[in-house]
Amino acid sequence: MEVASTSPSIAVIGALAYDQIGTTVATFSDERRFNAKLTNLAERFGGCAGNIAYNLTLLDCSPHVLSFWGDADYTAYRQHLRELGISASCILRTPGHTARAIVLTDPNGDQFTAFYPGHEPDTEAWTEHLEAHAGTLSQCSVVVIAPLNASLTRASIAWLRRETENTLMWCPGQYAEFLGEDTLECFTNVDWLICNEGEFSALQRVADPHNTQQVLRTSGSGPVTVYREGNALLTQAVAPVTDAIDPTGCGDALLAGWAANAHLFDSGSSIAVFERALEQAIGLAAECLKQPGSQNHQAPLSSISLGSAK
Repeated sequence: MEVASTSPSIAVIGALAYDQIGTTVATFSDERRFNAKLTNLAERFGGCAGNIAYNLTLLDCSPHVLSFWGDADYTAYRQHLRELGISASCILRTPGHTARAIVLTDPNGDQFTAFYPGHEPDTEAWTEHLEAHAGTLSQCSVVVIAPLNASLTRASIAWLRRETENTLMWCPGQYAEFLGEDTLECFTNVDWLICNEGEFSALQRVADPHNTQQVLRTSGSGPVTVYREGNALLTQAVAPVTDAIDPTGCGDALLAGWAANAHLFDSGSSIAVFERALEQAIGLAAECLKQPGSQNHQAPLSSISLGSAK
């Protein structure tokens, strides 16, 4: 398969977190259940921004993470990023603890996630942080805005659209159901909206998600659809993964695979370009599914890497 000669520089804005990942024999579909016994529990590196950046390194991209972590416990994550070759120079230190995610998976593959964001900066401090790293952001072809609270999301997208000419990809993720009408401009100020079926439905309470010119919509093990101006441009099936272990972070892996190709997208891109990008994105998500946690897999051998896959 054709491999591009250059590796894009991509900024990722979002959370870093320590994940507490466990499985249970209880099923979350039982509405009467108020407790569940875990069959295992492990702490791993996570957070959507961290997961996306990890996957980008597998595709020989150069990720720049703009995030924040707590003074009390950031050193382990800093060392982890150093080992991955990811700079921590754009990460803001805040008081207290780094974010935590508790991710439990039942026998049906359904997940329950509880997220503690840690000490989040206010919008003024966050905007100052973006301005301090304007030089880095201006050198990136793509910026991914991963899940953040509404105020930080608005501030990030507004500043980026005003100050840069990057391709902006926004994934509201777990915050989709908490967004209000004050985020309406976010839909029209980004180039891509990335969401799953549940997030798409939650966003419809605020606005038509297709107000964003281009949408990538996933459906778990179902097909992935690419929309342009509200019309389905491409639908691609997801092959079954028979040796699945843990779905944590699969969506982040898919988003990274898509973002890695975004510098190839334009209004005249052929369907084949999007097909190849989806093949890479889906393949990377499948590899994530085969390993515990979000940052323990490698790129598939068949990856359509923008550089050479590691």
